[in-house]
Amino acid sequence: ELINPIDIASGTGRMFFLILNQLKFKNRLFAIDKSPTMCEYILKTIKRRRVYTNNLKVIPCCIKQIAQKIGCKTNFIISCFGFPSKTSDRETSLKELKAICSVLMPGGVFVTIGWDETFNDELSTVFFKYVNDKYNSDNFEKWRQQKTKDIKSTRNCHLTWFKRGIKVPLQFNS
Repeated sequence: ELINPIDIASGTGRMFFLILNQLKFKNRLFAIDKSPTMCEYILKTIKRRRVYTNNLKVIPCCIKQIAQKIGCKTNFIISCFGFPSKTSDRETSLKELKAICSVLMPGGVFVTIGWDETFNDELSTVFFKYVNDKYNSDNFEKWRQQKTKDIKSTRNCHLTWFKRGIKVPLQFNS
């Protein structure tokens, strides 16, 4: 059973609303996003969908502020393309990971969904087709190579889970 589940870097609230509509949880469901505009969007969606509960909390803050802002522990945190932050270096990534772990209960689960730095996954093929960026190419492989060349530091790959010493695989097959 989920206790105080948290969606980090909620964006439009896709995961937040999946948890709300499909899973049972105790206490509160949190949406955390650095952008006040995205938090407003989620609040408007809650109002538009006529969700009447005081168990939802939408908080504009960065990952490193999570413990101060939510003021409780959780056994489930999920983040889609939000951890580590897009501009994170290794030191910032570790600070963010420590902040996340500081609110996790013993035995809690942190799920992170994102792409690897080679951009060789299904989500990158979607971004290539539908998201405008500075890499103009009509060929996925050329786009991927251009994007990979611009990476100045690793962001999502080869982080070591500091509590257990296991590698965190962030590329997924399905």
